[in-house]
Amino acid sequence: CTSPSSVPTHSTPRARGDAEGEARALYFVGYLSYTLGRHREAESYFAQALDCATRLGMDNLRAEIIGGLGHSASARGDNAAAVARLD
Repeated sequence: CTSPSSVPTHSTPRARGDAEGEARALYFVGYLSYTLGRHREAESYFAQALDCATRLGMDNLRAEIIGGLGHSASARGDNAAAVARLD
């Protein structure tokens, strides 16, 4: 594995102008943050991913992201926000 500092910046989706790749990357970083118990951080990444996915019409990814937002809210104990996302 390479450390993040050794990954060339031109290899990131944003640097390549790959908006769909950026939306997916933000979702996966959010998902990893969620699995590590960093729920507010996860929600931040999910929100960014949702903005990208919505703008690009990526409806399947939007559904995954909204689920992630709901699960993160639930994990924080914010049941009202979780139900609003998951309903």
